[in-house]
Amino acid sequence: MALYILTPIFVSVRESIDNLIFTSYRGKPVISRKSTKKRQFNDAQRVSQGHFARAVALWKSLTKAEKLSWQDVALSRNIFAYNAFISINVRRANNGLPMIRDYSEANKPVKSKLDSQSLNNFISAISNIFDISQNESSRCFPGRYALCNSPL
Repeated sequence: MALYILTPIFVSVRESIDNLIFTSYRGKPVISRKSTKKRQFNDAQRVSQGHFARAVALWKSLTKAEKLSWQDVALSRNIFAYNAFISINVRRANNGLPMIRDYSEANKPVKSKLDSQSLNNFISAISNIFDISQNESSRCFPGRYALCNSPL
């Protein structure tokens, strides 16, 4: 532990000098070093931060009536309408769902962007990858996750 003697110079120093921070704790002066470690974010955190920023921008663009639609859910959770809006929309965005402007849209089914043609292409591609023909599709494959067309 370092020992230092207070002189008039150090009694009047506040904030920081170079990498030293001068503060007081319970009336006594404290000198500490600045942290050299920067916080590292992973990709998922950066994506979530982007969703949060988009939700804030969307809140700012809402009309008064749209903001009032969030009041009921906010009161039931004992939070502000802004917090309810951000919470629900960031959660929806993290789950791959579109953000909503009005709370009444929260329970509506999400329209799929896939059409039947792209779904058929996907099924065809999977069949080609696993080399499944129509004759083999009736037989069951053993294992933990059995693949069958017929019920067990």
